[in-house]
Amino acid sequence: EGFGPACLQCLRSVGEASGAAGGGGTEEHRAQLPPCSAARDCPNGVECDAVFCSEACAAQAMLGHHGLLCRAKLAPAQVAAQRAIDQLSKDWGNPHLSMAVQLTAGILAASRLDNPKTATGMFLGDAFQALEGKFVSASWVKLAEGAADGACRAEAMKDLAVHAEVLLGPACCDLADATAARLLLEPQALGLRIGMLGLVAIRARVDRPEVADAAAGDDAAAATDTVLLAGDTACRGVGPEDGLVPEIDASALVSFAAHCNHSCMPNLDLNFRHDPHRQGLWCIITATRAIAAGEEITIQYIPVVAVPVAQRREKLQRMWGFQCSCIRCRAEANFSEVDAAWFCSGCDVFRRHDDSGSSCGESACEE
Repeated sequence: EGFGPACLQCLRSVGEASGAAGGGGTEEHRAQLPPCSAARDCPNGVECDAVFCSEACAAQAMLGHHGLLCRAKLAPAQVAAQRAIDQLSKDWGNPHLSMAVQLTAGILAASRLDNPKTATGMFLGDAFQALEGKFVSASWVKLAEGAADGACRAEAMKDLAVHAEVLLGPACCDLADATAARLLLEPQALGLRIGMLGLVAIRARVDRPEVADAAAGDDAAAATDTVLLAGDTACRGVGPEDGLVPEIDASALVSFAAHCNHSCMPNLDLNFRHDPHRQGLWCIITATRAIAAGEEITIQYIPVVAVPVAQRREKLQRMWGFQCSCIRCRAEANFSEVDAAWFCSGCDVFRRHDDSGSSCGESACEE
């Protein structure tokens, strides 16, 4: 509906649809943002539909997973495999399936210059540790133990591995340790990658205020639910909702946040925005209150405003495998069901905006 595309590398708005680059934050911050950049096509040619906001972003993307996944450089069989992966991800309603393959490509791309004579490449083990190994992980299949779709997930991993081998197998041959690289394409490895993304990836939502203002009118565009793969994220384009139109809704791996536990009364708030003076999309972490020395720092995995304790605990148990025992949950556990509903009803107006710290798995992948 003319909202304009986003840069594949940094997710900044590009094209004529936006009057200014995307980004959250205050009006003062948004006023400092430069005008929306003209879209730059992929350097590899028109066969690729990726766009970039700058030559720097295009160059950076070519050194990352886009250098291996750009359709302008792929053989017909690889393009077919890439489309099959995207379709499998859509069939499951889980963008982390496609994102896991992107992350695999990122690991391979980071180590494809693995040559002692170069300073830009990494060894395969180092690249794996930087992009995956340091995060908590559990197999996507194992996370479904006891669920009706457990066996189906195992079959999906086999299908995903077949397509990933066609798509990324040739890139493995170019590495010093091709045998070890191919292990990244095994069903078990891909399942661990998907599980890891579901456990630690956070929701990166960037609002575009000039579009939000336009969306408040009677001719606002209808909401969409199209999966868009961009950068190291799996993104969903979304339409206007009560005057607030996100530029993009994405899943992001942020090392600091990935090591934080959940609380229904978190002391940290996460927001994503673009900076007028620095390239990329930045995660801004702010304390919501004074934090005492030695106190655990926490974030929220799911929306917690105006959500009764039983619903919060059920969702956290189902998606992360634990029962929340934060101070709020312990207090509200003593409420009756009627009291809990009454207690939350006063905050209901804030419910729709309480998603900045939630997991993409909670918002985009929930069945």
